Amino acid sequence: MLIKKSVQKFIKTDCEAGIGSSGIIGDRFLVITQGRNESKVVHDGQRILSKEPVETDAIMASLMVTADNASIISHQLAEIMVKINGGNGTLGRLIQDTSIAENFSQTMVNIKKSSKGLDENMQAAKHNFLLKGFFNKKAKAAEKTKDSIADIKAKEQKKNDKKNK
Repeated sequence: MLIKKSVQKFIKTDCEAGIGSSGIIGDRFLVITQGRNESKVVHDGQRILSKEPVETDAIMASLMVTADNASIISHQLAEIMVKINGGNGTLGRLIQDTSIAENFSQTMVNIKKSSKGLDENMQAAKHNFLLKGFFNKKAKAAEKTKDSIADIKAKEQKKNDKKNK
């Protein structure tokens, strides 16, 4: 290919050449990528790398596959929504049947009450003279664990402080 001398100074040894197009069915032309500033300018007779052109037929085929897949997915989603709106399946019953929502709300109330009752029972058990020793041992073990964690964190902090100096 012949290149004008006035243009050749812009083509570097690390540029790449390829065939481009001005649209899906437009004219084709030569595209040369921009090289790095620090690269050398090509000299007469030198070759540069090239890359394969993207074929519009391949792009169109890929778009057709994508459009077909989107159509299938859209149809399947529509079928699912019809079933849900009709109250079919677990999700449909959950959305359409208000008694399920009410049952769920009542279950949450029961869990909260049970949790409160359990807390009250645990407090009472801690004050029972038969179980007091057990809870004291648990409290001491928890305190030791808490102290050990604090010691480990302090050591890590000292190590990090030494690294940062």
